[in-house]
Amino acid sequence: MNTSWLKFSFHMFVLFVGLSMLSCTHVRVEYENLWDAIEADDIGAIKKFLHDGVDPNSGRESDNRLPLMHATLYDKANVVELLIENGADVNGTDVVGNSCLMTAAFLGAVDSVQTLIAGGANLLHRNVIGEDVIDVIAINWRMTNYYANEIYQLGVTREAVEAGRDKARPILLEARKQAAEQDIWVALALDRLDLVKNHLTEVDDIATVVSTDGSPILVAASALGQVETVKYLLHSGADIESRDAFGSTSLFVAALFGHEETTKVLLENDADVATVNFQGTNLNGALQLDWDVTNGIATLIGLSLEKEELKKARAKIKELIEARQDVQNSAD
Repeated sequence: MNTSWLKFSFHMFVLFVGLSMLSCTHVRVEYENLWDAIEADDIGAIKKFLHDGVDPNSGRESDNRLPLMHATLYDKANVVELLIENGADVNGTDVVGNSCLMTAAFLGAVDSVQTLIAGGANLLHRNVIGEDVIDVIAINWRMTNYYANEIYQLGVTREAVEAGRDKARPILLEARKQAAEQDIWVALALDRLDLVKNHLTEVDDIATVVSTDGSPILVAASALGQVETVKYLLHSGADIESRDAFGSTSLFVAALFGHEETTKVLLENDADVATVNFQGTNLNGALQLDWDVTNGIATLIGLSLEKEELKKARAKIKELIEARQDVQNSAD
């Protein structure tokens, strides 16, 4: 009998069994930090980091990237959910103001989009240049490829991204619709007068409809240049001289942002052209506010302005205001 062959066979058997057992046994892998564990999709390791006190809202030392943003970039929806459950800020952003929801939508990461929405992500958030989640879905492939593959080295394909975006878009729009049906400020931001009307049927005093930052709804609608909403609010008894937290009236903000038609409506309803905000700025001062400051404020409230168009609109508004001042002066 060939004993060498038997020994060889036995050794191979032992090796096979050993490798099989190894593949079925949990092998502890050490990660340098939470971000490495996230990229590896190692839930056990992630939980350990969190249990050991790693702050889910702390930025990575090398680039300040948040753990939730890291999980979103790599489309780890299960990790996204885990981090949110453990206190990660669902509305945390990167250095240019992109939220995790915007990033997921940009990459066509449908599962992460759904998880972030379920976790309470802000559906109306805008980055520093005024883009929202619907805007980033429309970014072309050349730009997408540059950021996703050249900057972040994600290795995504055009087909996968576009297919994911096609699925994410209706999900996002439906989520916005549902939010607008529940919140008058979302309805206003989306210019849904029909839903604003529905919300106001449940309000006894329109003067009580004030945003969390102190803006009466008429001032907010005027700032957005929503002419029909402004007309409806005035018809419903909104105080045309109500002020926001900075002392700005509806006429003041309409002039500031160059909303000519809104300004006309307010003047037709006898808005005070002598209005001055709490900083002592009058309408002429609002019309002269420089572009960078104006555009910065506009971006924060979701307005997209064009420099030359704003300049032209302000010139026309100045004429309207001066004409009204002449009428008032002659009456006096």
